[in-house]
Amino acid sequence: MIKNQMGDENTRLFHGYVNNKQRKNRIHGLNINVEDIKKEVFWFYKEKFHEQWPTLPKLLNHKFCPLDQVQRESLETLITLVAIKTCNTDIWL
Repeated sequence: MIKNQMGDENTRLFHGYVNNKQRKNRIHGLNINVEDIKKEVFWFYKEKFHEQWPTLPKLLNHKFCPLDQVQRESLETLITLVAIKTCNTDIWL
């Protein structure tokens, strides 16, 4: 019973070992080169968003006619809600 109140004989040895290991494993500082980090981030995302095809396929069909200025501008106009509703009703009729 007295031994349990005083603790085990190996407790002091164990705690000394653990504290010494923590002291040796502590990191006191880091030397960071910002340029190396920038390079690594760049290469990481370059690989992530790499295109599978180095060049895109070309449309070599002579049936395409070029658009005039009015047609090009009509492609860039905003679509209104009325136009969307009209389009939807035309499809189902």
